[in-house]
Amino acid sequence: MGRTLWITCLAALAALAAACGGSSSSSSTSAKLGSDDVAVVGTNHITKSDLDHQITLEVAAMKVKQQKVPKAGTSSYTSTVVQPVLAYLVQNAQVHDIAKQLSVTVTPKQIQSQVTKAIQQYYGGDQTKYHADLKKYKLTDQDISDQFELTLLEQKIEAKLRKQVQVTDKDVLDYYKSHQQLYETSADSRTVDYVLLPSKAAAEKAHAALASGKTFAQVAPGSIDDSSHHEPFTFSKGGGDKAFEDATFSLKTNELSGLVKVDKAYTQSSLAGQCKPTCYFVIRPTGDIQKAGAKKSFAEVKDQIRTQLLQSRQQAHIQSVVKKLEAQQKKVTRYASGYAPPKTSTPSAGTDQQPTS
Repeated sequence: MGRTLWITCLAALAALAAACGGSSSSSSTSAKLGSDDVAVVGTNHITKSDLDHQITLEVAAMKVKQQKVPKAGTSSYTSTVVQPVLAYLVQNAQVHDIAKQLSVTVTPKQIQSQVTKAIQQYYGGDQTKYHADLKKYKLTDQDISDQFELTLLEQKIEAKLRKQVQVTDKDVLDYYKSHQQLYETSADSRTVDYVLLPSKAAAEKAHAALASGKTFAQVAPGSIDDSSHHEPFTFSKGGGDKAFEDATFSLKTNELSGLVKVDKAYTQSSLAGQCKPTCYFVIRPTGDIQKAGAKKSFAEVKDQIRTQLLQSRQQAHIQSVVKKLEAQQKKVTRYASGYAPPKTSTPSAGTDQQPTS
């Protein structure tokens, strides 16, 4: 598996600026730097031992992946090992600072639940294999718990920010009235459920399950694509596979199709190498045919509009908050001499400079 648990959490942290934020209120001062500190963020101290520990983990991971580790004391070592690790530790502290401001917390039980799920996912629940991997990467159980705590904090911060955004019924109706052109069909269209299978045997199995009452989402495992990934799915004439189009506009509403053999031209253009040897659709139209030029009613699109407005407003809100947070966190972040991130590009690899760690 490699350093999967560790990397999963680091990836979540790297997405902080795009995924989470805080409130407009923030502590305006940071604690004083201690003699063993390399940085402080608010009241969170990052010590030399913290930095050394994370560097040890990073170097261990590089060696396992057979990546060249620059010589300690060189600019290459500083730029590729020390500075990224310190930046990670600072971001970690900033997340905790933001969580504190928002009164966001996670419990040991919640952390352990996530660790257990990850061990089950990546190791089949085998604790021996899990701890062997930790040893290989010089990780401890506490390291993993700390990372899952960070991920959970980020998720809760984002969730809290999203809840701050609301879309009213009036907002939805006003949008519909001011964007009428978006809801006029340019071609005959129809809402439809479907599943695309890679072989006749798979399609027959899915068709039998659907005929017995299963949903398209329930028969989706093993499929190439299905409508449950992008509901509600509306198909317009001229918008894809010809066989799919013919079946979609010939079936009655809620009538289940037979096996619809995918058109050869569509297979060659969009499904190369995926069919064994032929792909099949199973289709069920869920709405009546909408003729070109027809206008969709408010009832038909209100849920879609609500979702779109909510997502766009939440994203705008999060981006706005993140911008403020970035400025706030810079104000409460201080570095010890020699540890501040470079203001210009780092020196080229291979040149020597005074060691940073």
